[in-house]
Amino acid sequence: MSWTNISKVLSNVKNRPGIKKKFQMEVFRKIVQNQIGLSDAQLKNIKNLSFQNGKLIIKINSSLLAQEFFLKKENLKKEINKYSKKEEVNEIIVKKA
Repeated sequence: MSWTNISKVLSNVKNRPGIKKKFQMEVFRKIVQNQIGLSDAQLKNIKNLSFQNGKLIIKINSSLLAQEFFLKKENLKKEINKYSKKEEVNEIIVKKA
């Protein structure tokens, strides 16, 4: 019996189609939370976070929070791309839910 490196196993698991998307969204959510400085209660105002074709779309209940996101969206884009080590997010769209 030979042992497999845990990082190799995790890499294989997180690259499965269904898991990859959820993992990616969770990473986006954490970066957004850290960059904007949201509490868990404020994070509940994000009603939808989706990513498709290089666009991260954030739907928010609170107008005030949506404005905060709008002002910081370039920094968010830089942080997400820095974390992913490639240019994944080309545009961030903030919408009022």
